[in-house]
Amino acid sequence: MVATIAASAKNTAFQLDTERNRGDAVYEKLLELLRNGDDEERELAEALRQQIDRYRSAGDELLSQDNREGDLERYHRTVNPLLRHAAGGCEKLRAANFRAMRQTGGQH
Repeated sequence: MVATIAASAKNTAFQLDTERNRGDAVYEKLLELLRNGDDEERELAEALRQQIDRYRSAGDELLSQDNREGDLERYHRTVNPLLRHAAGGCEKLRAANFRAMRQTGGQH
C-alpha cells in the first residue's frame, strides 16, 4: 500500500490489483489446507479474511480521495493499524496451527 501511494496514478491500479490477486490466491491455498483442519484454525482464517477486507477498504478510501497531500500520514494513521491487526491475525492462526500439530502428533 505504501508503494502504491508513492507510485504514479497510472501504475497504482495495476500494482494494487496484482498484489490483491496474489494475496487472494495465497488465501485460497490456505483455505484448501484448512479444509480438513481444526475448527479454531478455520474460524481464525475467516477472521483474517475480514481483517484483510477492512484493510483493503480503508486503503481504497485513502486512494479515492482527491487531495493527495498528506496521504502517507493518513495511511499510517488509518490504514496501517488495520494491516498490523491482520498481521496479528496471521500470528494467531500460526499459533493455532502449532497447537493443532502438537495435539495430533504432527510436530517432529
